[in-house]
Amino acid sequence: MCCFIEYFDLFSGQVLKVKIYGVCGITMKKLSFGVILTLTLIFAGCAAHTSLEPLGRGNMNANLSLGGPIVAAFNTHIPIPYATVGMSYGLNEKMNIDGSLHLTSLPYRIFGLELGASYFPVLNEGLIPTVGIHPEVLTFISLKPDVESRMRVYPSLSASAAWHLGSDLIYTGFDYTFPLTSSDYDTDAPKFVLSPFFGYRTDLGKSLRLTTEVKWQGVNVRSDQLAADYIKPGGHGAVGILFAIERSF
Repeated sequence: MCCFIEYFDLFSGQVLKVKIYGVCGITMKKLSFGVILTLTLIFAGCAAHTSLEPLGRGNMNANLSLGGPIVAAFNTHIPIPYATVGMSYGLNEKMNIDGSLHLTSLPYRIFGLELGASYFPVLNEGLIPTVGIHPEVLTFISLKPDVESRMRVYPSLSASAAWHLGSDLIYTGFDYTFPLTSSDYDTDAPKFVLSPFFGYRTDLGKSLRLTTEVKWQGVNVRSDQLAADYIKPGGHGAVGILFAIERSF
């Protein structure tokens, strides 16, 4: 079962329809550039955090993440199924580099790629968590013909704290994302998006792990600046549920 929602395309400046499988009853209005910019930033955070501790020199992880903001549908609330796939590589005992590809945007001819690095100045010992600092750059490129603007770049910075519980991991932190350009169309659009998160990683075996994460995306964004009916504590942002499967190499 599927339905269509209307959205203002960031690259073409046109109101388009997108097919969303399994999600109906969502209404979206025509939005200004500034509001869509905010919405895009919120969806930019639709991947569970997987770089939470150093991998060690030469080690690699592959991950598949699925989930997103929870929207009202079928008289209930369900997470939008936004998918990404990524890899992480251990440079040394305190740093990883990683990248991920946005899968859900590809059928709509939007190429999304994240590239970043994670540095861990403090490692978990007792109550002291593993502290991670993760700068990255998210780039969206339109593959559509005849568009005035083909690229949007969003730098972001994440900070995390993680504790081992046996072979499992519990963590918390926040994402700080901001555009390189400001909006001339909506002076009320926020200049950045702040998103706290909390998650739990379960060890499924020698090389597999499952991560479940709850994220309050855009905690500083008023809900009247968003298009869909999200779960919005205090009238701000959108709560999302994210899942990731990791495999070590």
